[in-house]
This record gives sequence, C-alpha cells and structure tokens, in this order.
Amino acid sequence: MLSYCINRLSAYTVLSSAEKSALKDAVESERHYAKGDHIVSAGSEPKGIHIIYSGWASRYKLLDNGQEHIMAYLIPGDMCDIHITLLTRMDHSIRAETSVTAGIIKNESVDQILWQYPRLARALFWSMMVDESITREWLINLAGRSAEVRIAHLFCEMLVRSKVAGLTQDDSFYFPLNQVKISDTMGLTPVHTNRVLQGLRKKDLLLFKQKYVQIPDWKRLKEFANFNDDYLHMYLAEKQKHSS
Repeated sequence: MLSYCINRLSAYTVLSSAEKSALKDAVESERHYAKGDHIVSAGSEPKGIHIIYSGWASRYKLLDNGQEHIMAYLIPGDMCDIHITLLTRMDHSIRAETSVTAGIIKNESVDQILWQYPRLARALFWSMMVDESITREWLINLAGRSAEVRIAHLFCEMLVRSKVAGLTQDDSFYFPLNQVKISDTMGLTPVHTNRVLQGLRKKDLLLFKQKYVQIPDWKRLKEFANFNDDYLHMYLAEKQKHSS
C-alpha cells in the first residue's frame, strides 16, 4: 500500500493532494518477491525506486569472507535505491526477508518528480538521509552498546518506524525475524540472543506473540535502551504544523 509510504514522508513535510497523486501516478509497476529473493543486487544497474508495500527486506553487504553484514531492515512504507539517478551500479544488496510486494518508480519518473515537485523531491532526499542515519546508528549499536541494550534499541527503532508508517496498534507491531536472524544482525551468538530476549521478557519490556511484538511500557524500554529517536528525524512535519 502506497499509503504507508505517504505516512512516512508526511513525517518530514505536509504533502499536498497533487504531490500525493504525483507519487501514486509515478508507480509504473508492482512486483512480488518470495522470501530470500533479491530485490536489488550489488553490482547491478539500478532501474528504479522500490517502495515496500508489504513484508520486510534487509539492506546488506557481502564481505570477502562470505559473511553478510545487515545494515538496516526495510518495512512497509520504506523506499530503497532513491539515489538511482546518481549511480550506475549498486554497492549493496536488498533482499526479501519475508514475502515482499513492492511498487517500482522508473528512473525517468524520478527525474520528473525532482523537477516538477520540489517539496516532494525534498521529502525523497529526507528519506535517503534517514536511511543513512539509521546505518550510522547501527554502527554505534554494534560497537558501543551491550547485548541487552543493543537488542532493546533495535526494538525501539522498529516500533517508532512502524508507528510512523501506520503499522502499529497499542504499541504492538509485526516483527517476523527469528532469533537466529536477530543474532546475525546484532553480532551475537544464538544462545546469547536467546538469553537476552528471555531477560527482556522477564523484565516485562517485551512481549512476543507469534510474529508480533508488544511493548508494555514504552517509557521503560526507552530508558533501558537509552533510546533517542532524533536520528530518525520523524518530527519535522509536526514542527512545520505548529509554526504555520
């Protein structure tokens, strides 16, 4: 659903009906990906922006020793490859972690948006900036935080991002990753990850039900994770509303 993307971009600016329609009209096709499929592969020539409609994907790089390093997760409303008009080949890959449906905006349509709708163009650049900011925060997470805080911080981020896109209900959100995937993402062993998750459950900071996570006390989890959402830059549109 494109509405998730519009919700996300609206965290940066107040989009007009014409700008929303322009974004909708720019989507020229829709494609479905099975779990494990590559949406974009490193070394390939980017053909267009992908907007995640449903499912989760990961942004990752493959190291020389064959190991993967995940840099971010993409959820409904997220956009990938926004820099396509600047690049001739991708330097990382994007893979479906669940079944994924994505809308595609071709390069030519991106150029048209950039020229004709400057405020929408700024919103797209903001989205790219947030992606880069998330990567920086993940580097800090891996290098400078304990395992418990590291994992709690991940859940804080995914709640905020899901809430902005309109994907949450009562601080509950879809989280399809299993413990092995979490351990790989956080640079931990599966045994250590299981121990940390059990500890967060016992502290009543996280509740798991099938593929959903509920946060019973958002304030307590934020304090535990020392989480500050400034790096997500999800508050600019609200400031614009108050200043207008």
